[in-house]
Amino acid sequence: MKNKKLLLSGIIVGFALFSTYFGAGNLIFPPYIGVMTGSNYWAGILGMTISAIFLPIIAVIGVLNSGGSMDTIMKPLGRRFMTFFFFINYTFLALGSTLPRCAATTYEMGVQPLFGDVPRIIASLIFFGIFYLLARKQESVVDKLGKYLTPALLILLVIIILKVVLDPIGMQAAPKVEKPLVDATLNGYLTGDLTLGILCGGMFISALKREGYGEKDVRKGTAIACVVAFIGLFIVYGGLVYGGASLSTEFDLNAERTTLLIEIVSRALGKVGLLFLSGAVALACLTTSVGLGANVATFLEELTKGKIKYKTWILIIAVLCCILSIQGVTGLIDYVTPLFAFLYPIFIVITFLGIFDRKVANDGIYKGGVLLASIFGLLDAIVIVTKSSAIDSFMKAMPFGASGFAWLVPTIIGMVVGYFLYKGKPRATKLA
Repeated sequence: MKNKKLLLSGIIVGFALFSTYFGAGNLIFPPYIGVMTGSNYWAGILGMTISAIFLPIIAVIGVLNSGGSMDTIMKPLGRRFMTFFFFINYTFLALGSTLPRCAATTYEMGVQPLFGDVPRIIASLIFFGIFYLLARKQESVVDKLGKYLTPALLILLVIIILKVVLDPIGMQAAPKVEKPLVDATLNGYLTGDLTLGILCGGMFISALKREGYGEKDVRKGTAIACVVAFIGLFIVYGGLVYGGASLSTEFDLNAERTTLLIEIVSRALGKVGLLFLSGAVALACLTTSVGLGANVATFLEELTKGKIKYKTWILIIAVLCCILSIQGVTGLIDYVTPLFAFLYPIFIVITFLGIFDRKVANDGIYKGGVLLASIFGLLDAIVIVTKSSAIDSFMKAMPFGASGFAWLVPTIIGMVVGYFLYKGKPRATKLA
């Protein structure tokens, strides 16, 4: 009986984890990767699996192994770093891009294709009104995500994907990029799901702890949740990459991402498909907005030491993101690309060190790795923003730089140097 209850709890949390990762407009990225990789769509699927599924899933394991919360995974780096780092992520990424993109994506792929030129602001007001009603009760967020919204979302998506895979909607062209696997992996970063893994992982672990499970069962339940989320993401992303590949003879890399997804669904199921798309988009974006919004509000309540309460922050978030969503999906993606270039190397370092936290000799390994990852991530972001040929040439001259991973070797060197600088010093026992 106990094992059955743990299995059910793990599945429910897994659905919630899947829904939080999947939404925020992530529907639009796999079809674009499919067009990019064409007949080599398996490279596209593998690339997305690495950066948009595997890394975000193991981020939760990293949080768990380091102690189960943001505080524990960040303690080797100190409270000031954690506060500054999470402030950047929550304000510039979550509030500045991810949450507004939820409403913008819902409008462009769910509302506009079905109802025409409905004013964007009206759609955003409705979206964030529902967001506020669902997210204002902090303790019920995970249950609502896992029990009600996600199963409906999965049913809608499976119908679309089965039709696309069993009855191809077009022909596959040769890959449009020289390195399909590398380009697919780098594009998968734009989902932002690794960021969510670090920021939100503690919420899902806490959901299991609140049910009274001990440490061993929490680990089992988390593993079950990760498997459920992995399978769901792989099916959805893989199916949509394949759908995009089937359009690669007709569309190039200048095609709008929202247009590609609408075309896939329209060809597969016609107007009925667009109805499915409308429901899938609304649910995907709503589930992510509720899960992420709850975390942002909790963080900001703690940052203000309770002077501004959770419910007030949820209202502020709803109003602010409603205003920002008016700029549309493309504007929000362009804005966030350099931020991800800066942040992702840092997140990858923290994720892998968190997984092996009990084997890490001292905190200098964290500090040195994160420092070098930050420097080279910042250089990548500068190249994207300024198009500096000098910095770009320097980055490409680094090992793996031509593949977009110039930060990797310097980061490893930083870890080694940090180890020797902190050799013999005790590890931090709490966030200070």
